[in-house]
Amino acid sequence: MNDESREHQRIHLQSRVFIELTSADVIAGLPAEIASCKILDVSRGGLRVTVDRELLVGAILQLGAELPGADAAFHLAAEVMWCRENGDPEGGWTAGFKLLNARDSDIEDWRRLLEHV
Repeated sequence: MNDESREHQRIHLQSRVFIELTSADVIAGLPAEIASCKILDVSRGGLRVTVDRELLVGAILQLGAELPGADAAFHLAAEVMWCRENGDPEGGWTAGFKLLNARDSDIEDWRRLLEHV
């Protein structure tokens, strides 16, 4: 997708995001599986990250995104819109997320922060 067709302006930055790949199973005593990833760019409506594994397109995942200048991580719900294997020797994947209007998320704070950037 080129920048002209994007709904929101992309902001390139280097930061971290934590993605909950699987929820904790209290009954079985299994912890949640969390991936620490690198943010490549963000917008009011989404973000692009590098990740060490393929993500299922259409999956709804919980994110904890750290942004420079923010006091705490943003807790967000997002849909995996696309996921492509990187062509570099380091391997890995790049994925695009669409942020969702989820109750009990920090989506409004996220949008306010990025509104004037």
